[in-house]
Amino acid sequence: MVEVVAWDFDGVLNRNIDDGRFLWARDFERDTGRSLDGFVRATFSRDWREVMTGREDLRDRVGEWATEAGYAQGADALIDYMFTRDALPDPVTGAMLDALSAGGIRQVIATNTDDGLARSVEHFLSLV
Repeated sequence: MVEVVAWDFDGVLNRNIDDGRFLWARDFERDTGRSLDGFVRATFSRDWREVMTGREDLRDRVGEWATEAGYAQGADALIDYMFTRDALPDPVTGAMLDALSAGGIRQVIATNTDDGLARSVEHFLSLV
């Protein structure tokens, strides 16, 4: 008997990846007036595991880019932009969540991400 199901968020509960690219990246240059490649290099090319495991805060990493790129809206606005555009709950997985809940199966999201990313995921789930 299954007692608990642990779910991954990106690409499973949330279908925010299309053709190998996060949805937020689709209109990044148009919406921010900044280079997507420059943002990706500055934000993700350094050891991303530091952010994913909470040893470095996502806001700090994005904030460094915002300062260097002269992005006046700042890190919080850009992080909000990314998560807002990436919010695309998968309806098939959502139906599975509902069925498991109805059957009394506990469910968790298993993540090794930092607190900021985890709070964003929690906020996303409150909207679903």
